[in-house]
Amino acid sequence: MKGDRVSAGIKERKTLGNNLNIRIAKPGDAETIVAVMRDGFNEKYLAVLIYGCVGIEKYTRRLIHMPKGTSDTAYVVAEVGGKIVGCMEFRFVGNSVVLNYISVASGYRSSGLGSKLLKEALRITSAADADRMLLDVFEYNNVARRWYVRLGFEAERRNCWWMMDVPVVNGCAPGVVSGYPQGEACQEAYGFSQFMVHTATSTHTVGRIGDRWFRVRSGEALMDKMLHGTLREMDNNRRYLAILEEGELAAELASGVEIYTRSTRLSIDMKKLLEELG
Repeated sequence: MKGDRVSAGIKERKTLGNNLNIRIAKPGDAETIVAVMRDGFNEKYLAVLIYGCVGIEKYTRRLIHMPKGTSDTAYVVAEVGGKIVGCMEFRFVGNSVVLNYISVASGYRSSGLGSKLLKEALRITSAADADRMLLDVFEYNNVARRWYVRLGFEAERRNCWWMMDVPVVNGCAPGVVSGYPQGEACQEAYGFSQFMVHTATSTHTVGRIGDRWFRVRSGEALMDKMLHGTLREMDNNRRYLAILEEGELAAELASGVEIYTRSTRLSIDMKKLLEELG
């Protein structure tokens, strides 16, 4: 989950001492970054995140390998005694920075590492020049939520993650799919992808996560029969995972959906964040 992995549960608290080193990630760090990111997520949440997909190590390595300044995504790692025990992934969107993930390995949580990692990552990248930082945090993760609130993050909105079967439609022409070959190549390489479906009423961006989900982000998509027919033709074993703002789900769909989880979008002015981090 974006911004979510400051994590609960302390088995053994370790001190950082003078061995802490925070640096820009290298391609060879990819496997360890993925392992630290996954640490603490149970299978339920990994199943709906790209970090639960089979090719995420390759995807991460390729992003890190891009020439400096050419990628919209940055990775920073924290080492103690040469071992990576924390990592952070963020993405530049216009004048904002989206904190996709920040994770601290078991045994180092509640040691202050998360704050040190965030502060130094902003310093050694151009992220500190952004106007705001945004993130999403799962509802269950009270430890992370309290940390963000202490730093001054404020809630913008709540999202519900809905599950539903792709409806069976009869006598409805399918939509037109674009970006499918590229999506298939990405799916095979990384285990996740996206493509576009153009129907009579709209154009929908459809993501695929693993082999279980078609991910959509609009209530309009769940009401579009042409989209349903198109996706059923493509893969009738997947279900919808719809990430919608609270209250966006159409009333007529309420009896056919299940709640998977909820998340909250938080944000903060970058200058305020830098002041809080000292």
